[in-house]
Amino acid sequence: MGRATRISIALTGLALALFAAPTAQAARSEFYGITQPQSLDGQDFFGMVAAKVHTDRFPLQWNVVEPSKNSFDWSETDELVGNLAVLGIRPAPFVWGSPGWAGTGNVQRPPVSTSSRTAWQVFLKAVVARYGPGGSYWGTPYHQRFGAGATPLPVQSWQIWNEPNLKFSYPGTTYKQKAQKYGQLVQISHTAIRAKDSHARIVLAGITTQKDPDAFNFLNSLYSVRRIKDSFEVAAQHPYASTVPKIKTAIQHFRSVMGNHGDKATPLWITEFAWGSGPPDSAGINKGLNGQKQALTSSFNMLLANRNAWNLQRVFWFLWRDPAPGSDFANGCSFCGTAGLVANNHNEKPALSAFKSFTQNPPP
Repeated sequence: MGRATRISIALTGLALALFAAPTAQAARSEFYGITQPQSLDGQDFFGMVAAKVHTDRFPLQWNVVEPSKNSFDWSETDELVGNLAVLGIRPAPFVWGSPGWAGTGNVQRPPVSTSSRTAWQVFLKAVVARYGPGGSYWGTPYHQRFGAGATPLPVQSWQIWNEPNLKFSYPGTTYKQKAQKYGQLVQISHTAIRAKDSHARIVLAGITTQKDPDAFNFLNSLYSVRRIKDSFEVAAQHPYASTVPKIKTAIQHFRSVMGNHGDKATPLWITEFAWGSGPPDSAGINKGLNGQKQALTSSFNMLLANRNAWNLQRVFWFLWRDPAPGSDFANGCSFCGTAGLVANNHNEKPALSAFKSFTQNPPP
């Protein structure tokens, strides 16, 4: 029996045990989630279930799903979405990643030309038709893998791209030009997704407010795109910062910009934030093992205290498990290698116990 098959059987058995009682989903909350760009294994899935993680945010990559035009490879995404869903963890993808054939010039660059934007809409319609409510994946493919009794957990929200205010998304442009182009991407994405699921929530890309001095100007300019508020249901932010007060200030600033444009009622998701457990450094986001736990506790308490004032609906911790030491992902930022709640070898960090203390009694 192959390893993937053994994991599938184990996951299915665990799912049946979890949901055997009708009350198992009664107190379900998706407030606390995990952002995990790298792949998860069986031990990760079991650990996330034990930690009462009910939402997982991950990249659903255009270049992976459609490596050549009009040729779709669903295998990798099916595996992840299915394993999450059978355990009651809602898939919450951010869609991004341009394939070479689209002609954007880089995987991180969103489509801008007419032809590439048309291809992007075709891709979006295909993924919503597969993973949205009533999607084709939730029929034969899902039940063949996990059994006739497996409960579908379709994608309800689609986040459009990731951190578009940073320079690699629209290089050589001003923040006003970036905002205009990104706003147009949101609008065509909304049209495509709603064509397949009229109730889908469109989530703005997480705007990172640490590395970009023009982040709030970008958000302000985004609202100048004509009728942009009609094209998304949720705003998103990545308020990385060295201290909890700085995170609070960044979110207050973000909400202030939204309020200035008459958009105070729109909910906010924090789709990434974290501290690393690595040795404290000049950036201030690595705190050491115990410092990471303390920072998580303080920040979650602060977010809960302001949840209603900010209309905060989701909080995603980055990451569940550390990437492999020395990998490109681990070296992607100062804290990327140690932000997980568990180490790469699956050893639990002190921050995991703090995380569980919140997920045991989440807000609705």
